[in-house]
Amino acid sequence: KRAISHLWGPAMVIAGPGSGKTFTIVSRILFLIHHHYIPPEKILVITYTRAAAQEMKERFEKALAESEQTRSGGAVNFGTFHSICYHILKQSGAVHENSLIGENDKRKLLQVILGNMGFSSRCNYDALTALVNSISRLKNCAQEDAEGFAPDGFSDAEFATVRREYDRHLEEMEKIDFDDMIVKCLRLFHRPEVVQEYRKRFSCILVDEFQDINPPQYEILKRLAAPSGNLFVVGDDDQAIYGFRGAAPGIMRQFGRDFQGAEQIMLTENYRCGAQIVRMAERMISCNGERFAKKFAPVRAEGKVIFRCFDTRQEQERELIRTLSECGRAAMEDTA
Repeated sequence: KRAISHLWGPAMVIAGPGSGKTFTIVSRILFLIHHHYIPPEKILVITYTRAAAQEMKERFEKALAESEQTRSGGAVNFGTFHSICYHILKQSGAVHENSLIGENDKRKLLQVILGNMGFSSRCNYDALTALVNSISRLKNCAQEDAEGFAPDGFSDAEFATVRREYDRHLEEMEKIDFDDMIVKCLRLFHRPEVVQEYRKRFSCILVDEFQDINPPQYEILKRLAAPSGNLFVVGDDDQAIYGFRGAAPGIMRQFGRDFQGAEQIMLTENYRCGAQIVRMAERMISCNGERFAKKFAPVRAEGKVIFRCFDTRQEQERELIRTLSECGRAAMEDTA
């Protein structure tokens, strides 16, 4: 209730697994619209995958219909960081409709660059994949210095040259890659007149999966939410999975320092898993000292943890199929 009814200023919801965070976000959007009369088009909801954004939007529309209350104004803005930033770049004229370079064209461009540098022998699939990943990680960490980012087979100086040539070619072709959506939007937000326009457009910002945010994305949020700090973020530092994109769970702890007086709300009830599963997971994750201290509260009593060891992945998969089949048969018998 505290999370849903929070109105103004910064807030961070630390939501454990199965704690109903999507329900909380959807309910909060409805609360903002129906109880605080925030125009829907002024609400921006950001999550990390297109599937998650679509699911959030569908759940909101369903909840809105079930609430039997009318909605005036435009639509709530749902999207990923990348889709929202790309939309802002297009609106500003910084990019056009076909600016995004495809993955195959990206690899072909790197092949040309390596050939021009006399590195044709390093144009195999694995080397190109490593280069693509390293360039992506460098951009997502908001680093200009390429030192420490070079993939195997490249010195720091060689990698810095490849990255510099890659960006130069993209600029000449009037193309951007996936990660440039964030980087270029952040640069755009250094222009006061641009960021001020979007501050007026989005008065309420909600962010899901905040533990997976990276430095340039966080900087965009800080600039967009200033000066009111009306930023509502939901995440769980125990569930960070986007380290390969520069995600830094430590940003969740930084949030409290950057937004003084931010309300912190814990959602620790687990509605999804049985008690034994929750307790075992809690014992494992508690070994991590770099996390918010939290105590999970399982709602369901059932649940079982089984330890088994396998020599191969195939053996593991066969055992999973057997176990699931037994569970299915048992469920059917109970129903009968």
